[in-house]
Formats: sequence, structure tokens, C-alpha cells
Amino acid sequence: MVPPAILIAEDEADIQRLYYKALRNFGFRVTVVSTISEAQELLAREAFALFLCDIHLGHERAIPLLQQVTPQLHQAGAKIIVVSADASYHESCLEIGVDLYLEKPVSIPTLVTFCQRLTQQHD
Repeated sequence: MVPPAILIAEDEADIQRLYYKALRNFGFRVTVVSTISEAQELLAREAFALFLCDIHLGHERAIPLLQQVTPQLHQAGAKIIVVSADASYHESCLEIGVDLYLEKPVSIPTLVTFCQRLTQQHD
């Protein structure tokens, strides 16, 4: 069985490494991007089981991206987790239709558990 693919959109290098290593250790195929345009490009040409996205990517906000890609991702069976230190975006993300909104800091075991549940991957 092919492991689920996750796209992580996160601009902080330390968090990128942390998420990447943890999710790879639990059998996910992980791709990391740090900008909205990189995320748009990959989401348009590759299939992912899960899109893990920070709201703040540099000086850009991911809300327009999420509005654009959520219908297509859901139609393809993909799930979306937004992770942000900014709680003010919680309601907007739920209105857009993201599957889960987590506030930073997120414990790695919690993140892995939610990724497993949403992609239906279990040990």
C-alpha cells in the first residue's frame, strides 16, 4: 500500500523540519513548501491525502489559497488541517471548510494522531 502523501505549507524552517521528520517517521510521504505560490503549484499538479497549512506564510495569508483549493481537495478526498498561532482565523477557516484548525504550538503526537485519523492510517 502506498503511504498517504502530505503537503506541508510552513515558512518557519524549524517547524518544517519538525513536522517533516515526525510525519515521515510515521510512514507518510511528505513534501514541504514555504510559499503560497509553491503550494498552489503542487496542489494543481499532484494529489495529496492531506494539506497541512499555516495561515501566515511570510507576508502572505493562506485564506485566499484555502478558499481556492478546498473544494477541489475535498472532491478528491483530501483533508485540510490549518495550523496557526493566530486564533482570529479559526472561524474563517471553518467557514471555508477546512477539516481541522489547530493552534500553535501543537504537540507532535497530537499532530501525528490527527494526520493518521484524517488519512485513515493507523499503526
